[in-house]
Amino acid sequence: MEDSRETLDSKPSHYHNAPCDVLELQGYVMHNFWHYIVDNDKIGQNKEWVQRLWCIGSMMKHVMRLGLKDDVDIELKKIENYAHRARTGSWMDE
Repeated sequence: MEDSRETLDSKPSHYHNAPCDVLELQGYVMHNFWHYIVDNDKIGQNKEWVQRLWCIGSMMKHVMRLGLKDDVDIELKKIENYAHRARTGSWMDE
């Protein structure tokens, strides 16, 4: 059976040009944020905090790739929207 996992060579160019491994950094921050959730007894609000965690990770991904994929203004809008959702629980246009 053929391995279907992506490799760096099979990913678009915006994956190659970030100053560091975006997914590794995202994983590190998300891991630490998860410990914040557990250590501060916010685990009872699991769904809300996992959503915030995902938004922060997605926001970081767009920050690290700023100007490498889409127009900078589009990427900045995405970053702003993810930050807003992490803070408020809703998208900016909702």
